[in-house]
Amino acid sequence: MDALACYTSDNESESDPDLGSGSPRKTGLCIEDPTHRAAKRAKTHPGGVTRENFLAVCSDTVCATRPPAPAVPATAPAVLPLAPAIPAPAPSIPAPAPAIPDAILTMFPTVISHADPHQGRARAFPHVTGNFVTHVFVRATLSYKCSELLKEMLERLAKAMPDLQPTKPTTRTAANNTASIETESSSTATSWVSHEYHVSLSRTLPIRQHQFIPLIRDLKQSLRRKVPIAFSVSLETLAVFVNEDKTRTFLAIEPSAGLSQLVHLIEKVDNAFVLSNLAKFYEEKRPHISVAWVLGDKMAEMSAAVEKLFPKNGAKGCKGLAGEGQVWHFQVANIECKVGCKIHTVASPGCK
Repeated sequence: MDALACYTSDNESESDPDLGSGSPRKTGLCIEDPTHRAAKRAKTHPGGVTRENFLAVCSDTVCATRPPAPAVPATAPAVLPLAPAIPAPAPSIPAPAPAIPDAILTMFPTVISHADPHQGRARAFPHVTGNFVTHVFVRATLSYKCSELLKEMLERLAKAMPDLQPTKPTTRTAANNTASIETESSSTATSWVSHEYHVSLSRTLPIRQHQFIPLIRDLKQSLRRKVPIAFSVSLETLAVFVNEDKTRTFLAIEPSAGLSQLVHLIEKVDNAFVLSNLAKFYEEKRPHISVAWVLGDKMAEMSAAVEKLFPKNGAKGCKGLAGEGQVWHFQVANIECKVGCKIHTVASPGCK
């Protein structure tokens, strides 16, 4: 840009002839404006001082004083190489932990139990928190004479089938008048029989907590409608059953007297179960008492063993357990429903 520098005295005052007399000129160091210079040049233009001449002269003056644009290099600058990558520091390896003292390792000795609490049995349905296993049954007590005969029969069958196990009897505990299931796990002579068994009147099914009260109410209403509660049952004939999933085979005893009354009770229980959307009893209603079992589908093997060891079983004219002359009698008193760990009486001779 074109500039004019001048130094004058502080008391000096000059007139610019181009700007007219009496126009003081700046003193000291000054920078001349291109517009100011254009105005001076416009006064000497042949056309006089006009707006068009002034703008034309001003544009030429500004363009003349504008610095030239920098030259663009013909080639792009070379790309600088990248700095070498700095390797990450190696992870530090922690020092090994000190060894655990033997006093701590032996503080709680490990007890290994080889006993199977379920004896190899498989669940009929998976365990779900909030579900309560439920089934309806009547109790069947066993007299001393029948218990001796039953024990002898099971011991003979166990020699032919070493895996034979006794069933789990239902027993009543004194605490809170609740019932629990006790397992006789060993196959000794003293554990083959129990004082009490049961006849199932329903399937064993899981229910939710909100179904509990309606189910007990429906059972009571259904079983109180002209249902004979107090009657006698006689057990004589040995039978073999296999559960639905073919995981266990049972030795059972079927009734000869009281069969029709038990079937009638099963039908009344089915009516109550349907109201809670629960499955009915099996299509073929054969009430029985299970006294022993083996794992797997061993129906053919057990049936052959029973037929061989007890030839009088079910024979015409032969009375008693397996035709041995001793009849198992018991009196049906109460109908009970087991929900979880609690047992509730849903019908009895005194209920109306």
